[in-house]
Amino acid sequence: MERRPLPPLNLLNPPLPDDGDPTPDAPPTLLITGAGGVRAKWVVEEWCGQCECLLLGDETDQSDDQADCLIRANLSVWDESWTAYFDEVDVVLHLAESPETTDDWSQLTLCDLDSSFNVLHAAAAAGVDRIILLSTPDVLGDQVVRESTATEAGSAPFAYFAPPPRPCSARAAVKWSLERLARSLSDAAGLNVVVLRVGPPIPSSRSSFLAAIRRAIEDPPEDPFQVWTLPGGDPPGD
Repeated sequence: MERRPLPPLNLLNPPLPDDGDPTPDAPPTLLITGAGGVRAKWVVEEWCGQCECLLLGDETDQSDDQADCLIRANLSVWDESWTAYFDEVDVVLHLAESPETTDDWSQLTLCDLDSSFNVLHAAAAAGVDRIILLSTPDVLGDQVVRESTATEAGSAPFAYFAPPPRPCSARAAVKWSLERLARSLSDAAGLNVVVLRVGPPIPSSRSSFLAAIRRAIEDPPEDPFQVWTLPGGDPPGD
């Protein structure tokens, strides 16, 4: 399938239109899943004053400051009451996932497999400009991850050279499966995807995570499917 060219999206300073109209283009609309999670709150704090955000969360997600844009949804069950919102957005940040420490297959099935399958298919059906999907470095097991050379990184400045997958847990195996589904939808449905392999959402990883999100939105890679591994600390410079 032929992919539509990705429009430039600027989170903080939208570009002026080509016709010289001084009114800037509207900033991108973000749809963020996992509204109650730490990473979703980081994104809301960083950008939702500059652009429109829609948050999808279940009944356990509580946040007074998100009340106006929080949509209750059970992502593990396909329902047009929430999939319809995908038609209104430019970027999907799929941040909903099971806890870092779980290896419970019932929870992994609902929170990671079923929910992510539905989100990816909804994004593809709606033709969103791009989707950012969370994975984990644990898909590589205990293998060494090193910073890419310029040749290996290609157009992905946040990429690291990674060895072949060797998932070390049930959760890692699920994440690897989701990466492959995203790759398949990218090829078959023209979905533009950046997969972020990230560690636990500890405070010291906030700036690195937000930098990768911003780069994926504002300066998408030429390759419509890429995996960026962030093994901790700050990623390569801008």
